[in-house]
Amino acid sequence: MKKREELSQSAARKVEKLYQAVTELLEEGADITAIKVSDITNRAGIGKGTAYEYFDNKEEIIANALKYDMKKQLDSLYERIVSVKTFRGKVMETYAWIEENLTKKSSGIQFFKAQECSVEMPKGIVNEVQRECREKHNLFRILDHQIEFALKEQVWKKDAPVLLMRLALISSYVEYFMYLFESKNREMVSRDVMKEFAYQGIVCRLQKI
Repeated sequence: MKKREELSQSAARKVEKLYQAVTELLEEGADITAIKVSDITNRAGIGKGTAYEYFDNKEEIIANALKYDMKKQLDSLYERIVSVKTFRGKVMETYAWIEENLTKKSSGIQFFKAQECSVEMPKGIVNEVQRECREKHNLFRILDHQIEFALKEQVWKKDAPVLLMRLALISSYVEYFMYLFESKNREMVSRDVMKEFAYQGIVCRLQKI
């Protein structure tokens, strides 16, 4: 795909319409493996030939749409946690964001599946998402903001490696995501109990380093 800065305003708007079309199709339950370029362009109101002016194939369109939508969601999460004044509060707000976005098929779950090479995700899309996400993205802005408050409140030792701090947070959020993903889990343990368990895991992981 052409770099964003190389696109005219008109072209950028068309690309965003394609991304929005992918988002809408997935939210409506479309099978990601069965979506065709014509499905995307028809929903976007853009000619099929126009899509190929910006993208080489369907996989590239979908992968970029997932990345675009996920970036918007992460930007929204960042704005939410910035207004929260404590480390614990920021973590709990992130759990709440995960709850709200779990049902979204457009980016969160699809993006997660692509990163984990899910067998449900076409290999072409997996490759495109992973290629697009090799560079540092705004997920680290969220993690590092939370780390700043964890250190300020002395939740963790200041000499703990940043990598381990980030992994402690990510591990907790993945745990909570997986807990929510299976309804039988919620029957055995309440959400409040799971949130506290996951939060204490964040705290304890780095206190012994």
